[in-house]
Amino acid sequence: MHKIIDEATERERQAHRKRSIKRQKPNFGMGDYVLVGVPEKRHGQKLSLNWRGPYRVVDLLNGYVFQVENIVTKERQQVHGDRLQFYADNKLNVTEEIKTQFAFDNASFDIDKVIDMRMHEETGELQLLIQWKGFSEVENSWEPATSINADAPALVKLFHARNATHMYANNLEKIISRTKASMRK
Repeated sequence: MHKIIDEATERERQAHRKRSIKRQKPNFGMGDYVLVGVPEKRHGQKLSLNWRGPYRVVDLLNGYVFQVENIVTKERQQVHGDRLQFYADNKLNVTEEIKTQFAFDNASFDIDKVIDMRMHEETGELQLLIQWKGFSEVENSWEPATSINADAPALVKLFHARNATHMYANNLEKIISRTKASMRK
């Protein structure tokens, strides 16, 4: 029985090797602008790629692995050719507008602190006023409490503890409790 399985496994390996030999190498060249596929796990789904960029190809490390450069920060990373797609040809005019959009698309915003809470007039959804690290007070924004609690539960708990008498404190407590309950499951 084991001999039959071993033979079948060997035939599969041989077939895979033949397919690999026929595989075309990615057609990216030095200086090409590309998008990089970043795997993200969607809720209840398989991994999907979220395309970010443009990046610039700066080196070919082997037939399938490339070094790409972030056009804003100049950071470099190695990316497999299966995770790249053309953005445009190598004559792309990288303007400040493209760099700004790229920086915004790839930005991560860190919460400095939660300032206040309110109920959205139209939706009835609890919102938290967020002060973002590195941004001015003018750029504070009202965000859904459920989203902020998912991203920064410790800050939300701290805000709740310091504002236990706020008129919406019970609403925030329910959101915190739901999150705790779902984490126990």
